[in-house]
Parts: sequence; structure tokens; C-alpha cells
Amino acid sequence: MNIGIIGAGLIGKILAKKLSDSGHTVSLADAKGVSEILEITNDAGAKAVDVGDVFRDLEVLILAIPLLRIPELAQTLKGKLDDNVVVVETTNYWPHRDGRIEEIENGTVNSVWVQQQLGRTVVKSL
Repeated sequence: MNIGIIGAGLIGKILAKKLSDSGHTVSLADAKGVSEILEITNDAGAKAVDVGDVFRDLEVLILAIPLLRIPELAQTLKGKLDDNVVVVETTNYWPHRDGRIEEIENGTVNSVWVQQQLGRTVVKSL
């Protein structure tokens, strides 16, 4: 399976390693850029790509980024992701990091908010 992961932090790099070890083709992208994540991708058996290139030939896209980056990513995703790509999100709301998000504070479930931002169904991963 062709899997793209955006976010090379703890969650992203662990998923890249486990998925690659399981025989999947994994592309890993991070806002830091390709050169900053080469060691992580080499250790994980994944390919380092730019965020704008991670969408190519995917079956699954995993979002392992801070929640506050989702609206910006939603703009980047527009028109680049096939409808048949499964989007999995691993985000959690941390107001001290993400700032106060009124919709979530008022009861909208985190993953529902992510779906609203992306304009498509997502699978929530814990």
C-alpha cells in the first residue's frame, strides 16, 4: 500500500517505521523540509518528500501534525488529493499549544472539526 505521512515528529516517525517494516511504501513529509528529515526517513525505511509531493499515488494519507496546522494544510490539500484516498488523523487538541478553538471548546469533537476543515471524511486514530 502507498502511504503518505505528514509530520515527522514522534508519531509520524514511529508510524513510518512500523508501516515500512510491514512492507508498505511510505513517503514522509514535514514542514521542516526534506533535508531535515532524511535521517528519520533513512532509519524508518521511508522516502523523504516535500509536503507538496506527498499526495502523489497515495492510498492512505496520515496526518501527524499539531491541530493548529490543520487549517493551513486544508488549503494545501485542495485539489491535490484523490477522493478515494483514506485520510487518517492523529491530532489531539491541546489549547496551550493550538490556541483556543471555539468550536472544540463549545463541544465539537476534535475529529469532526478536522473533517470540517478538510471538507472530507477522516478516520480518527488514537
